[in-house]
Amino acid sequence: MDYIRSFDIGLLDAGRFDYQMLADLETCYVIVCRSPTGSGGPDTHVHDCDQFYYVLDGTMNVVLGETEYTAEPESLVFIPRGTTHRNWTVGAQPETHIDILVPPPARGQAMSRPADPHKTGPSAPCVCHADEARAMSGPDGQVVTPIAAPRGAAGMAVNVVRAGTAAPTASWHIHNFDQLYWILEGTLTVEIAGERHDVTPGNLVVLPAGVPHRNWNEADTVERHLAFLVPASAGQPVTRSVTFGLGVALRSWLHQEALASHPCWRSCRGIADSATSPCGRAIRFHEKGLRCTSPHELEAASFSTQSSTQNGYEDELEMLYLLVNATC
Repeated sequence: MDYIRSFDIGLLDAGRFDYQMLADLETCYVIVCRSPTGSGGPDTHVHDCDQFYYVLDGTMNVVLGETEYTAEPESLVFIPRGTTHRNWTVGAQPETHIDILVPPPARGQAMSRPADPHKTGPSAPCVCHADEARAMSGPDGQVVTPIAAPRGAAGMAVNVVRAGTAAPTASWHIHNFDQLYWILEGTLTVEIAGERHDVTPGNLVVLPAGVPHRNWNEADTVERHLAFLVPASAGQPVTRSVTFGLGVALRSWLHQEALASHPCWRSCRGIADSATSPCGRAIRFHEKGLRCTSPHELEAASFSTQSSTQNGYEDELEMLYLLVNATC
């Protein structure tokens, strides 16, 4: 899986409204759209899912239901499912925005359909901004400023995050939801399942639920990024700390499908400290991956998790499956 997705403006038609799909996930679509002066998106239409725009540059004019808004850079536009809308650009510069559909339409289904221009959805649309008065301290020296609390049926939360200048000892953690970062300025260093990435503006970081990661700002300049949490539920734990031991490594490898074609292993649950296969092989974890070894006992089987809930380790053991041979 590609955890880092790059927006390439050169792929777009400069003379008309055009877009690039960056992420096609089970929880959402993430698209970057560009609208030259005098052009815009489709005529008045409606989606059967919630939609969010985040304006990166230029000025967007948008009609939501019967109300017209102007959205400047760093504005978030929330369009509840069933709300008729259209957007266009009349300013001197092209307008670019991130477009997120939550949840995505079913495969083979059109993303939008024509609608009555005076109809609205089940909740109120809005154009909103980061509220600096609500900024809060996050883990590893981060400052988190919310733009949108969980909204809509799918409940996506949107925050602006300023990364702390922590050393690479920032804590490894996982989430029960998908998390996406869009870099606004500076360079964000992200380690994902043991691989380091230095991510700059114009790039999307995709962190599926359960993938261990950590991030920090290694430079002496400001770093800011958007953090999209989907689906995010109010009142639920946001982060679970983990030690990057065997269980986490295996879970991350499953996400990368590195072992999908391995004939000796299948997914199972309840194995925490040791496992050997009928063929006498064991799983051994090294810094750069996994391999089958001849010993009949599991080596380097450190499996440790810390949960922010009161449920102890049970949830983590449920989530982080190990692999053991069943048939070879």
